[in-house]
Amino acid sequence: DEIDGYPVTSIDQFAFKNCDSITSVKIGENVTVIKRQAFTSCDLLENVIFPDSLESLWSETFNNCPNLTEIKIPKSVKSIGFGSFFNTNIETVYYQGTRVDWSEISLGSGVSDSLNGVGLDRAAIIFEEDPLVIKKGDFTFETDAFYKGKPKELLFATNKYLCEIGRYLISRIEEAKKK
Repeated sequence: DEIDGYPVTSIDQFAFKNCDSITSVKIGENVTVIKRQAFTSCDLLENVIFPDSLESLWSETFNNCPNLTEIKIPKSVKSIGFGSFFNTNIETVYYQGTRVDWSEISLGSGVSDSLNGVGLDRAAIIFEEDPLVIKKGDFTFETDAFYKGKPKELLFATNKYLCEIGRYLISRIEEAKKK
């Protein structure tokens, strides 16, 4: 986390761009900013671990990293720049805060303030601080409710895990109904 005795607080733009040998990155604890295109086109990058100190991802930070399928974003993040996750295959974002915290993050760079603008429009966002409470009568899943359908968003956030929709979840709902 230090170079020549000085703390590393940012990763500069283009620092690891086109570095096709990186498969995993653990960002140092002092880093608050990852600048523009710092990890763009790291074709083999599969895993990124962000520190709790991270506040900002500039534009196109992880653009064109096709092996990224999930990420965990710390509650400390205040902005995610336009195109930060374009051309990735991120399906799941684990966010360490609540929906309210998430809504306060600046997404995009004025061009588009949306999940689409940062490249996370196909991802499910899991809010780790929002517990799931299932009470009798809360949910009804009809037979084949999702057959041939691809819902844009289903959120079943729990404290540290996501229940699988299917037999396990249905059996848990049935158990809850009996109580």
